[in-house]
Formats: sequence, C-alpha cells, structure tokens
Amino acid sequence: MGCNEEPNPIYDDVNIFPTVYENGKFRIYWSKYDGPDFTNYQLYVSSNENMSEKQLLASFEDPDSVTYIENQTSLELNEKKYYQIYLSSILESDSHSSNITSSHNWYIYNDILNCNKIDYTINTLDNDAHPYYRLPPFTIEEIEELYPVDSLGIPVYSKDGTNYNHPVRLAQIVLHLMNSYSFDTENHHLLDRAKLLLDRLLEIAYSTENLIFFPYPFDFSLHSDDNELMVAPWYSGMAQGQALSAFLKYYSASEDNLYLQSAEKIFNSYFKLMQNGSPWISGIDGENYLWFEEYPDSGQPNKTLNGMIFAIYGLYDYYQETLDQQCLDLLKISITTIQKYIEYFRVEGEQSYYCLTHQVQNPTYHRIHKRQLGYLYAITGEQYFYDMQQLMEADYND
Repeated sequence: MGCNEEPNPIYDDVNIFPTVYENGKFRIYWSKYDGPDFTNYQLYVSSNENMSEKQLLASFEDPDSVTYIENQTSLELNEKKYYQIYLSSILESDSHSSNITSSHNWYIYNDILNCNKIDYTINTLDNDAHPYYRLPPFTIEEIEELYPVDSLGIPVYSKDGTNYNHPVRLAQIVLHLMNSYSFDTENHHLLDRAKLLLDRLLEIAYSTENLIFFPYPFDFSLHSDDNELMVAPWYSGMAQGQALSAFLKYYSASEDNLYLQSAEKIFNSYFKLMQNGSPWISGIDGENYLWFEEYPDSGQPNKTLNGMIFAIYGLYDYYQETLDQQCLDLLKISITTIQKYIEYFRVEGEQSYYCLTHQVQNPTYHRIHKRQLGYLYAITGEQYFYDMQQLMEADYND
C-alpha cells in the first residue's frame, strides 16, 4: 500500500496508547481486537499531527500483536512522530482509525553533567552590569503602585476573580527590592519586605528534603491557546531561576543561612529530569543538549528562549555565591545550548521566535532576547553572543 492510499476500514475500539521509552527505543502499543473478522493491524507514522503524508510503518496479521518497537529515535530539532493504528476488517464498510499518539527524543539521554559543553570563561560582573540591576531603583511605594498587594503587603495576581501568589512575580519583586537595597543599605524596610515575600514563596513551595519547586497555582493557556493548557499546579524553569537569584541576593545581604539552604534546594531542582516525573524543569534533547523549560510538558518540548536564560541567570548567581563546581558545569552546559540553537530562534528581518514549538513572534520578547544575549556576552566574553545580539538588533528594532 502506498503512503497516500487510504487503508481498509477499521474499528473504533482499538486504541493506541502513549508511547513508552525503553532502553533507547520507543515502544508503541495498542489495545487488542477480539472480533472474528480481523484481517490485520496497520501502524502508520507521520511528522504531522493530522497524519497527513503518513507512511505505513508496519503491518501485523496476528490479532495478538499489540506492540511495535521503533528503533529510529534520532529526530530533528523539534520533530515529533505521530502514530495511528488501522484495523482492517472483512466485514466493516466505514473507515475509522484509532486515536493518535506521539513520541519525541527527549528520553534518550539522562546524564545532565555529561551534556554537550563549551568550556566558557565565566566572568564576575559588577553590580551595575548584572541582569537584575535597575536604575533608578524602585521604592516600596512604587512597587505597590505597579503590583496590587494584600493586607500583609504581599503582591497578588488576579485571574478570573481569584487572587493567587504568582511565583515569578514574587521573585521579580524581591529582585527589585534587593536592587534598591544595594543603593540604600540603611533602609531595612526593603530587606524586611523582601524577606516577607521569600517566606511566602517557601510557604507555597513544593518541598522535599533536598528539593524546592515553586508551583503556579492557576491554569495557564500558553499563547492564549486553550489547547496548550498548563494545568495547575505546574512548574517553570523561569520561576526556579528567578527565585534562585532572589534567595541568593537576600542571603548575600542578610547572611541568614536559611535562605542559602533554600537556594541549595532550588539549585537541586535543576537536576530533576522530565523522565523522572513531575515536578521537573530540565530535559535533554536528542542531540544531548540541556534545556530548562519555562513550560514543562512531557508531551512536547516547548524550548522557550527567555525563560531558559532566566534559569541560567539563577545558575550564574548561585555559582558566584558558592563557587560550586557542579553549578559551574551546569552553567556552561546550558549556555552551550543557547549558542547551539539561538539561530533557530532568529528570524532574519523579523522578530525572533518566543519558543521553537509554536514559533510565535512578539516584539516585547524580541527586545528581551536581545538584552539577554548581551548579558550572555558579558558573562562569557563569547563574541558569538554579541554578534547574534547585533543581528537581532538589525532584524527588528522598534
């Protein structure tokens, strides 16, 4: 049968299940058909979710055959494979198909510290060269004008009439407060307010003996698409990275070891891989490059640029505070991923892509990408990041 020919009719009650990754291979399996009129199963594969341009992968004439091992796991950058089962029958006249399942190649590697790594020089930035430096600094009053707070002074995020603690918002405001404190170390109200927000982050955290993750307590439709729904509680590499920086900056000013110990547990969260179950933020692609996902989804890598670089900032701050060798390795490994893939985010003459899966373009995030490349250049001294920043500047500059 050719790849564009319609297969024989099939039954609705044969279902294909989520693919399983086992020993370097994908296992595709489906429910057994027990009817008397069985002819064969036909397994189709496509690179498109609508199964267009599908190809026959295998055919099974034994009704007890309900599994297939897919050896070809080397996929392109963001490629997924989609599978569908057809059941051929000698009795049915209507054409049906099973549901569709998919696979991608983020389960092949599982050793974070052995991912691809360029041995960058990591520079120590002056305070005014740090990504979270802001001039002029905010006052508490200015922050409260920008972000509504509850009766305790903790910022709230309102969605559908309900107030939530938004982990990124809390972390970012702590970073503003600590930036302001660096200009006025006699203003202990700034330090006290930062502590209040960090303590709230710890209250809402998912914690174990060695790990801390900060959940989003509300559902979120990525790109306003309800088909791309992040269901609460969900976790984010951006939240982990900005919280890590926030805890470290408060510890540096207060010397309160509780917040350094919390930072250590946040750092440990970077080692939690997708294949080890939720919560997680880290995945390794089929080319052995490490990603920190802003929108972790085990069904599809999203590869969001700005969120990953915010996670990298957290590693940079942790290394500067602790000189931890594993952190240094992780920092170099993750920056290597950006150098490898940044050209895939660039759209010549246009705004860059927000993430590689959906390829949405947004002028605000294009500006963020340009600034982030500048900071990666400052951190590493790698000319490539400066050159890419200049190219993106020329592509779109509003």
